[in-house]
Amino acid sequence: MVGGMIGEGALPEVFKEGQTAFVAGSAAPSGLAERVDGGYRVKGRWAFGSGIHHANWISTIARVTRNGEPVRHSNGAPQVCNICLPVKDVIIEDNWFSNGLCGTGSSHYRIEDAFVADDFTLKGSPPPRGGALFRMPIIGYVAACHVGFALGVARRAMKEIIAIADNKKRTLSGKAIADRGAFHKELGVISCKLAGARAYSFEILNQVWEATCKDESLSLIKWGECRAATTYVTEVAAEVASFAYRYGAGAALYRSHPLQRCLRDIETAAQHGVVSDENYESLGLALIGKGQWDPMIGRPPAK
Repeated sequence: MVGGMIGEGALPEVFKEGQTAFVAGSAAPSGLAERVDGGYRVKGRWAFGSGIHHANWISTIARVTRNGEPVRHSNGAPQVCNICLPVKDVIIEDNWFSNGLCGTGSSHYRIEDAFVADDFTLKGSPPPRGGALFRMPIIGYVAACHVGFALGVARRAMKEIIAIADNKKRTLSGKAIADRGAFHKELGVISCKLAGARAYSFEILNQVWEATCKDESLSLIKWGECRAATTYVTEVAAEVASFAYRYGAGAALYRSHPLQRCLRDIETAAQHGVVSDENYESLGLALIGKGQWDPMIGRPPAK
């Protein structure tokens, strides 16, 4: 996003001598950006800055104000801006003591009073450079990231439980998991669910990508399907991880075992706002003609 949308004058500094910029941040407009000559004065506190401990730049969204008052669009919605600033201007709070996804380092961060020049704000509709990926509404590539992660966790959990099924035995009966009818049935059912979720998500993500490449607009129903698929895949992946963990029995309890990590990571990921079950509501509303356009999916198609 930063590479495709930042102002031309900021490129030499953000990508100094052609080096890769490592950027973290948040899409939640949790701060304020007061409009001043040449840019904004920014302050606020944001949650879940994944990767921020390894970043050298921050990209974050704030609500625009002028003379302390919110600036609004003609429809009354608050204006927001996506600003980019060096991580040295940000205070990172060491508070990521989570149940899962421990390695993301998704700490809160705050900006107490920083000036951000206009060149260091991200521009869109359309972005100044880049191909189809940069023209895609935010939910499109965020959905692909979440779907890929969830499917990867589920596949790892399936791989682990299948690998130990022959040797893993119940203490009381001495019967291997691989010899139990209950395991056979659940494994078959869960395998079908995972394959179905994968196929459904790939179908809608490919439709989003192809439409973006052709500069075609998608309907609210299609965007609703994109959102719903992201949630559905995550829920199925959590079901897969729970199934595998349960049959992993005592060995899966220990932090050294991959199955407990699969379970913790996918359940933590399921708390992300992007995979909220509100996505199902968005699809339902679109299906009955009551859907609403929002910044995550862009503007309605031009008539």
